[in-house]
Parts: sequence; C-alpha cells; structure tokens
Amino acid sequence: MGNILDYVDWRGDIMMDKSEFNPIDGLILSQLAYVDFDGIVRRGFGTPVKLSKAAKRYGKIFDRLETETLSRLAVNSYTVFMKIAEADRFKDLTLFNYAQRYNKEDSEQFGAVTIQIDSDTYVVAFRGTDDTLAGWEEDFKLCYMTPVGAQIEAERYLRKVCRRVDGKIYICGHSKGGNLAVYSSMMMSEEDKKKIVRIMNYDGPGFLQDIIERPEYRSVLPKIESYMPQGSIVGMIMYHEGEYNIVHSTEKGMQQHVSLSWEVIGNRFVRDVGFDKSSIIFGAACKKWVSEISVGEREQFIQIVFQILKSGEADTITGFTSKMLTSMNYVIKSYSGLDKTTRRMVRSIIKQMIKLGTQTISENKKENKALFKNITDTE
Repeated sequence: MGNILDYVDWRGDIMMDKSEFNPIDGLILSQLAYVDFDGIVRRGFGTPVKLSKAAKRYGKIFDRLETETLSRLAVNSYTVFMKIAEADRFKDLTLFNYAQRYNKEDSEQFGAVTIQIDSDTYVVAFRGTDDTLAGWEEDFKLCYMTPVGAQIEAERYLRKVCRRVDGKIYICGHSKGGNLAVYSSMMMSEEDKKKIVRIMNYDGPGFLQDIIERPEYRSVLPKIESYMPQGSIVGMIMYHEGEYNIVHSTEKGMQQHVSLSWEVIGNRFVRDVGFDKSSIIFGAACKKWVSEISVGEREQFIQIVFQILKSGEADTITGFTSKMLTSMNYVIKSYSGLDKTTRRMVRSIIKQMIKLGTQTISENKKENKALFKNITDTE
C-alpha cells in the first residue's frame, strides 16, 4: 500500500495516452490548486507554462520562505508539485489561466488553475480552503447561504474555460474545491455541460437541501464522483446526492482530510468498508443543526464567532494556533466585550447545538440496539 507520492513512483513513467486520466491523477492535480502561481503561471489564456518549468520557478521561491511558519497544507502541496515535476506522466503537462482572489473584509478565498493534458483534454482544479481565517469563515457561510463569493468566482472561471477551449474537461477539487467543482459545473449551460466528462469531489462539503433539489444539480449528478476518507468530517457537512467512494486513510480524526494520508494501490484508491461511527454521527448532527437552527441564527452565530476569532493578531489558522495563549486571551476579551443580549444569543445557540448533537448520538444508539435485536431475533 502507498499514497499519491508512491503512485508517482509506481506509475510516473506511464504516459497519459497509455493509461488514461484517473481519479488519483485528479487528486494529485487538485493539490496544484493550492500553489501560489503568481508570477509563474499567467492569469487568463496567455502562453501556457510546462509543469516542470513552473516547478523550477516555484522551487526557488519556496526555498526562500521560512518553512517553519508555513501550514502543513502549503508544505504538502509543494511536496506533491516537486514530485510530479520529475515524472514523465506529469512533467510535460501545461498550466494556464491561474486565478487567485483573497478578500479579508468579505471573507472570500478562491483559487484555480487549468491544466492541459493533451490536445483536447483539460483539467480544471479548484483550490480548497487555505490557512486563512477568511477562507474558513467562507466555508461556514455555506451553512446558511448560496452562493458564497468563491462559488460565484468558480462559476465565472469555468464559464470562461468552457468558452475558450475545445475538448473534454475534467473538474476537480479537494475540500472546498470539491464543492466549487460541483457548484460551477451545475451552473453551466447545457452546451457547456456536454464538455464536462467527470466532476471529482475530494472530501468537499455538501450543499443546503434546496440546492441539491434544483434541476441544475440533478443535471450533473451522474458525472459527480465523491471520494471521502472513512472518518470524513468536512465531506459530511450538509447534503450530497449519489454514491460515496470511501477511501482508507492512514490517519485519525480530522487528519484524514489530508490527501497524503489516502491509501493507493496501483492506479486505484484502497477502499474502506464504510464510514466510521464518529463520522456518521457528526454528519447526522450537522444536518440536524442546519435543519433545526434558523437561517438567521446560523448567520448571526457564525458572524459573531469569526468576528471574535479575527479580533486578535493572527489572520491564519497556523498563526492562531502558534500563539494559542495570546489568541485565546483575545477571544475571551472579545467575547466579554459583547453586549449582554448577544452573549445570551451565543450561549443559547451553543446549548441548542449541544442538545441536538446529544439527541443524534442517542438516536444512533437506539438504531444500533434495534438493529442488534433484529439480528439476534432471526438467529
């Protein structure tokens, strides 16, 4: 068994025309969307850059960075990028149409890049949530509104790609990038949807119930492939349709979201038999919270929480955790500074969330007991 880096060792000498683009390739190229290509890959539809050449340029930039201050995500994406730049399967692919947008005030974080596989095959890779607090706040906005800023940008981006290129298009993304891959595809015209071969969602959050009931979503559902680790948390947020491909991760808890922990053998993922109990309970609780806490309460609660988190000196999760004591002092001070009515509302919603979560666990236990009784009665 191995991971995507081992896959490159095993099959990196096999060209795409000999072994067609597959979901593991999709996860690998999804990692490129996390790379900051400013000054390396042109924005728009100018001259493409060969992947190996882009890696050399990026390597020089990365070597000057203080790696101890970088997030694990940045280090992992760099590792994957440098690895595939030396593999025959990937090194001659070309990159173009880089896009990046970050707006701290509006809590918007977006990134994408297009990769050309051959004369008529393209991959659009959308960036997932990065290390910024603004990016994480935008994720939570998905719990009460659609579209968020990144979804609007993704739709614009994909529409331009569909208009400018002729051929087959694969859409992929990890984490929030998976959500953007699905959302942007469903918003295309019927003519543009014909170009889309597959939509590969790697542990991306779902959608509010009313979105997955829309005909636009239903029209691309047969093309959606969802890949999630057995202990998925991010992928269990809100609602999905279709079958899940459950991939075995070597990590525990939230670290299963990290792509390098997903097991691979040959040219396929190692499948797991089902989701962990904790993942199932979290998914059920999350849906319960979304369905039973009003839209207004969700919006107000999330805005206040991130207002408090952003009151400190850190703009990133890494910065927040590296200065945990100082950051928590800011959080406590900011919470204490809220007016009594707001503090009461925050406490009320937290209590409600705990209650709904407890109910979910209790219901899960009842279901398990009923199932066990049914099995023993038939023995």
